[in-house]
Amino acid sequence: MRELSLSRYVVRVRQVPAYALTLIAGNTRLPEPPTVEVKTVAGTETVRARPGMPEYDEYQSQVAAMMETVARRQTWFAISYGVYQWKTKDGEWQSEPPPDWELDPMIATIGGDTGDRRLNFILYEVLADPGDLTAVSQAVSGIREEDIEAAEALFRR
Repeated sequence: MRELSLSRYVVRVRQVPAYALTLIAGNTRLPEPPTVEVKTVAGTETVRARPGMPEYDEYQSQVAAMMETVARRQTWFAISYGVYQWKTKDGEWQSEPPPDWELDPMIATIGGDTGDRRLNFILYEVLADPGDLTAVSQAVSGIREEDIEAAEALFRR
């Protein structure tokens, strides 16, 4: 576990086990590819829909939406698990939001309510600055600043 100083809080973070993220993806079942009835010389045949068919396009949209949901669930899990505690202005470490904290209703109207009060607090209070979200995402994923610099150096050659 390590501490990160963010714009408004100091947080204790822990790396997310990679296997936990694969479980989220593995628990998602993609829909079966659609089939369509086509008329042939021999009669009617059921075949799998192909690109360009409306059924195939709808299937592709469903798969894309499911993959987006998986990515969001993985991110939410990584942030919730990875941000172990945050230090309040009083200097005390907390792992739950203050009892009087509520999600801003405007955030809920745009679909921003995760359904998890603690995660909402982390996302919208603790990580309110975009740089905070980036720093914590890197820390919980195990990506180090040195790794990023080394990768960038490869492109400068």
